[in-house]
Amino acid sequence: MSDIKISDLAKELKVSSKELIEEINSITGGNIKSASKKIDEDLADLLRNMFEVEEEEEEQVEETKEEGLRVYDIYHQLNIPFEEVADKLRAIGFQGEITNFTVVDEQTYKRLLDYIKEEEK
Repeated sequence: MSDIKISDLAKELKVSSKELIEEINSITGGNIKSASKKIDEDLADLLRNMFEVEEEEEEQVEETKEEGLRVYDIYHQLNIPFEEVADKLRAIGFQGEITNFTVVDEQTYKRLLDYIKEEEK
């Protein structure tokens, strides 16, 4: 195994050297300040995996934005439990399985908000 310069790994991962250094210091508890420093391949692989997962999550969020809102996002926005959101969705006629990853279109989301407002009166 060989070591890799932080600046080279940052280019590979398409992130700034500063961001990568912050992540490395967070993981190792170190105090690296220069992108010209080298890290071992095991740490580089860990960072590759971390940034790959982050990129996949960002892509999923973008896809969800185009399609609608996930139930997970709804109950966090409204600050109410998942079960309550699921019950309210069923009450307004939402059909199908409801999980954290169920995507709700904009029209259904608006109906849900209207339903919640009516309940509060």
